[in-house]
Amino acid sequence: MLYYERGRGILRRRVVEPDVVFDNPLHWPASEAVTTGSPIACDSGNANATVLGNTHYVSFYSGKSPDTAVMVSELPEPTVGDVHRYFSSSITSSPVVAQAF
Repeated sequence: MLYYERGRGILRRRVVEPDVVFDNPLHWPASEAVTTGSPIACDSGNANATVLGNTHYVSFYSGKSPDTAVMVSELPEPTVGDVHRYFSSSITSSPVVAQAF
């Protein structure tokens, strides 16, 4: 699961086997920060992901109009039980579009 923490500008991810949370809905693991954006909450958020092969591409809005950017982070596919190795790997985020929305 990916989500953008508005107001702090942090894209976060939780990795867990589905059966763990289906059987225990309050038993989610702690989230890990995978990249950062702007701490301005006004026009930020809306994380969306696409999977191509073993790579996840996550886009999200960052900043405030008229300087809101669409950021894209490239993340390796996570492996449950190997979360710490995944989050210590190289994570990149780069602005793709900078325009008012």
